[in-house]
Amino acid sequence: MNKVLVLAKHPLISGSLIIFLGSTFGNFLNFIFNIFISRNLTLQDYGTVASLMAIINLFGISAGAITPTIVAFTSGSFLKNDLSFVKGVYLKILKPLLIIASLFLLAFISFRYPIAEFLNIENGSLLLIITGIIIFIGFISVLNISLFQARLFFKLMSFLNLTSSTLKLSLGIVFVFSGLKALGVMVAILIAYLAPYFLGFVFLKFLFVKRVEKVEVDFRKLLGFAMPSGLSLLGLTAIISTDLVLVKHLFDTNSAGIYAGLALVGKVIFFFTAPIGVVMFPLMSRRHTNKKGGGKLVPLSLALVAVASFGITIFYFLFPDFVLSLFLKNTEYLAASSYLGLYGVFISLYSLCSILMYYFLSIKKTWIYKPILGVAIFQALGIYLFHNSFGSIISISIFSTFMLLTFFTVYYFNISKKS
Repeated sequence: MNKVLVLAKHPLISGSLIIFLGSTFGNFLNFIFNIFISRNLTLQDYGTVASLMAIINLFGISAGAITPTIVAFTSGSFLKNDLSFVKGVYLKILKPLLIIASLFLLAFISFRYPIAEFLNIENGSLLLIITGIIIFIGFISVLNISLFQARLFFKLMSFLNLTSSTLKLSLGIVFVFSGLKALGVMVAILIAYLAPYFLGFVFLKFLFVKRVEKVEVDFRKLLGFAMPSGLSLLGLTAIISTDLVLVKHLFDTNSAGIYAGLALVGKVIFFFTAPIGVVMFPLMSRRHTNKKGGGKLVPLSLALVAVASFGITIFYFLFPDFVLSLFLKNTEYLAASSYLGLYGVFISLYSLCSILMYYFLSIKKTWIYKPILGVAIFQALGIYLFHNSFGSIISISIFSTFMLLTFFTVYYFNISKKS
């Protein structure tokens, strides 16, 4: 019993529990939102929204590529209460983030017609402009969220996540029932991005109210970590997003909608286990800053993810029709039931890769972006060349993530032996 109590008080467990409860309820609302739109939009409209959301997630986590840099450079400063350095990092990163976000917004506005044609979206001009604005907000929001994570503000992160999910669901219902369809969904997502961003500044006032000494931050050092860590997150995000985008391009609109529903249910696994990595990363960064070993953080994180992921995957194999019917109303989605278990294997492997990637970044092993990008390119080319069925697409994704996980596992044990 004492061991159980000690384990429950472990920062990884307690922090993960807070994030898990907040994100679980938030993700529950997100799934209700997705279920609602899957049931109240046509397959064509749902396929369109799903592909746009995949693009947003791809850019969003690409923006989140700066998160490891901010957490790694500020977690130790928060521990020492060195707000001067934290403010220096914040101001140093804000300007380039604004420039990059503005360029992406301009690109979506300028190339909205060819993008709509590539994704087979009719009358998609306004939808793509809104998508560009959402990506802009996502880029500048990542700075605030990263500071919350570095300061271990897990309760606040859960609260903001719940705020965003609640707004998206409630406004999405109102707008869809008002007849706005896919447009209403995208507007609801936009507002759900805006509100938490501005609300977050209330909790960052310590950086602006208190007068702190100006500190010069070595931008080259920041960039030297940010670029490879950013490419790592970009590549890992591509692995979980490219299939949706390519299916929307390569398949008919009905098939794209069915695959989007399959992916929605399959990704329950990642949403369920993602909080573990969110908590492990700043804890590991602090241990690395203080020149402490990883201890049991990484094995414990991997064990928690593995048990949850493969447990859900087994359920997917056993009861695919039940699971799809539970989440998705339209019986046409049952055409993908034979692929649900396989998709679960893909997401389970992906979730384990995610944990190991965050560990490597926390100890400054930034070169891992190379195998990640290599696997992402391999997966994309494989899907583009061999896409005769959903099974072939998922099999390529499974093989790709298995290669990456094998490489990560070997590298992890090599590092462990040397430490």
